[in-house]
Amino acid sequence: MSDIIFKAAAAYAADHGWPIVRNYGMRSNGSCMCHRGFSCPTPGKHPVEDDWLPGATKDEEKIAAWFDGGTSWNIGLPLGPASGLVDLEWDDEKSFATAQKFGLLSLATPAYKSSRGGHRLVVLDERLITLDSAMKKIGGLEVRFGGGGKQCQSIIPPSRHHTGASYQWEPGRSPSEVEPARMPEALVLAVIAACSGDLRGGGLITKNTVYQKKVGEGERHLSMVSWVSSEVMRMRDVHDEQEQQHLLLIMRSLNQTQLTPPLKEPELQKIWGDQLRWGMKARAAGVMDVKSTDPEADEKVEDARSSHVYCTSGLENRDGEFFPGMWKLTVVHGDPREFRLHVPIVASSDGEQDYVDVSLSSGEWSSAAAVARKILEATGTIDMTDPNPKEWSKTWVGYSERTPGSREWVRVRGLKVKLMDERKEEWPPAEQKRFAVVAGWLLDELSNAVLPDGGEGYEGEASEPHPSGRPSWVVRGDEEPLLYFSWNRVWEDIVKTRKVKLQDGDQVSLKRRLLASLGDKEFTAERRRTSTGVRRRFLVWTKRHLAHLGDIAHPAENDGPPDQKPLILRAEEKISEIDRGVGSLVCGPT
Repeated sequence: MSDIIFKAAAAYAADHGWPIVRNYGMRSNGSCMCHRGFSCPTPGKHPVEDDWLPGATKDEEKIAAWFDGGTSWNIGLPLGPASGLVDLEWDDEKSFATAQKFGLLSLATPAYKSSRGGHRLVVLDERLITLDSAMKKIGGLEVRFGGGGKQCQSIIPPSRHHTGASYQWEPGRSPSEVEPARMPEALVLAVIAACSGDLRGGGLITKNTVYQKKVGEGERHLSMVSWVSSEVMRMRDVHDEQEQQHLLLIMRSLNQTQLTPPLKEPELQKIWGDQLRWGMKARAAGVMDVKSTDPEADEKVEDARSSHVYCTSGLENRDGEFFPGMWKLTVVHGDPREFRLHVPIVASSDGEQDYVDVSLSSGEWSSAAAVARKILEATGTIDMTDPNPKEWSKTWVGYSERTPGSREWVRVRGLKVKLMDERKEEWPPAEQKRFAVVAGWLLDELSNAVLPDGGEGYEGEASEPHPSGRPSWVVRGDEEPLLYFSWNRVWEDIVKTRKVKLQDGDQVSLKRRLLASLGDKEFTAERRRTSTGVRRRFLVWTKRHLAHLGDIAHPAENDGPPDQKPLILRAEEKISEIDRGVGSLVCGPT
């Protein structure tokens, strides 16, 4: 059992980058391995170290040292920012019904069974990180997300349960067979609502006297936050864009007349956006639902209707019709073509408005739902489908309506067309097209290939692939050197070291292009047992593969200075070094 758990732990760390936590296991007599034995309240489910999170590791050698004595430790996965994962667990009829409600049973994501229930591992939503809670129960369903810096873990297969059974991955749902899915949006919002009772002590900030007196430095920010939070909870509909805009107009007026000196506009917008989002969470949690009692409110609203200011998304609402406002579009004529939305996020207090670029494919650009999803992923705060997905679809695509008292239909143009009217265009050179850039990343990573057993005086002895799956040249006698590497591991390293974000289809598109160039149907692959005892699937490439990859990465000939030679030339030089047996020039492990 010890050997099985060790191999699984090493594979999780090497193949998926999961940090592993060492937990007490179970003795053969059914007691916990800790000093409490049969009296342990959580047998086989608590870490060996008290401060266990810093001790969580991806180091295969450290994991191997744990199991050297043959001890059958259980293994845990830290949840939250440490792994980027959330565990959803049910263990009774009530929580099972909740899992069904949120579609977890059919969700394509890593899933495993414990003695009484089931687990689903999903990607951590950034909105949960700031919640001051490690876990919340939603209808009995345990959602473990490690918010607020709190430690949280789950025992994972093939650890042994205190009943004697082992945790097991569901068929076709192991992490090697399926990637973690996004957490269902409805469940994310339910967790936020459940935690919002903790916001600001569970209460509201009372309205201050900013109307009655001048507010000087040292009090301006807090006074404005206090006033806005009160007004937000008095709004008829906190999601209504026109009400949001009217609130900003009144804030601007108070800022100029009551605050000395006035706050800068970016700081004012940040207060406005923060309090609107807080109000949405508080309303969702049932903290308060107050209609306006201000007799002058309607008059203020009517006075503000003709003014054009931005709602929280950065769009502009003119009498119910949306315009691009702060949004900009750049069409990049690459391969494939990219539609790049420039979307604002809440302004920071340093005087600068922050923006984020949202990259869309042609298919995503045509879909209102896809655009909303990509904006939410990029900003972490702006959800275009909240509260009504159908309204967003009309806003993006456009719609037709009949004018009052007339049988004529009027076409209202959507944001998609309005943005296209004012678009900027870019024509990148061939080597900057998306497929060439992605190919360059891969070629550069493969150029750092390692000879595991090489070194000074290398004479061509047999060598083995690198156990982690990183690229390494394998040489056997006088045979041509072969490049062994794990496809997934290489791309993980590219994302981590280069701080880049792969787009959907990048890897598949490059693979198809390269296979077509080679005239092959598939890459040669080989499954081998590494020196750590873990079986790993390696791709096996030759110099020919690198040459074709170089042609894709650098379609144009290089006429620049020597220090700007294309990566393909650097790769060919590396191959020549290996052919000559110049071990001292071989790169070490990355």
